[in-house]
Amino acid sequence: MRLKGINSLEQNVEKIVVGIASVAMLAVLTFQFVGQSNSIKLGTGKDQKTVPVDQAFEVVANKAKEVSGKINAAEPAPIIPSEEKGADVLKDFRAKQRGPVSPRPQLATALDKPRLIGGGAEPGTDKPGQAATYAAVQVPAASRPVAAAYAATIHPAEIQAAPELKALLPAPPLPPDKPSVSVESSFDGKALAAALAADPDGAGPKAPLPRHWWDGVEVQIVGVELDRQEQLPDGSWGPAGVVKHMPGRIDLKSEIEK
Repeated sequence: MRLKGINSLEQNVEKIVVGIASVAMLAVLTFQFVGQSNSIKLGTGKDQKTVPVDQAFEVVANKAKEVSGKINAAEPAPIIPSEEKGADVLKDFRAKQRGPVSPRPQLATALDKPRLIGGGAEPGTDKPGQAATYAAVQVPAASRPVAAAYAATIHPAEIQAAPELKALLPAPPLPPDKPSVSVESSFDGKALAAALAADPDGAGPKAPLPRHWWDGVEVQIVGVELDRQEQLPDGSWGPAGVVKHMPGRIDLKSEIEK
């Protein structure tokens, strides 16, 4: 009986295993440099894209700069409505609008022009409504004024802000002191409300201001005009003159008159 010999496969099995392992390792290394690297998805919807991990920060930074530029732009790009982005609000408003936005030919604030009372026509008829104008507001008589004289030093910053003050102050080196008079008066607010609510001429062409313009809301005084008279040596009073507005203060009365 003879011993069984070792065939060639058994003799070279270790070399075959080492060769297969070497090929596998070489394939892994090749895939790392030649194949597709690790990637990440950025964005949503149509703007979504896949980028390598090492480029993700750069893509996000560029998008942030783009958004920051749109926010800080002096004139932002106009948003053009489309079917994809949403409905056209202006188009829908005009489509659903019934008649003109303002059926009257004049705005309610056109106080100096006639307007139609009753919505433009008498109820139940086609007869045009009565043309009327709003009556001017008559403020009740003010109480007897109380005056107090005092002197004050004008701060240099006030003179810089309102250069017209310089003409009213003593010339240097004298201090910028100025005597002045403070006047106080008042009127009856309830009497004003009654005057606003009353029809100024009954069935005449004038109408009171609409109540919702002044009832329940704050009414503010936007200007006060003072008349000044000088007492002459013989005890009589000279002609009245309007006291000029204080320099450096807001003059709403003049702005409204313009």
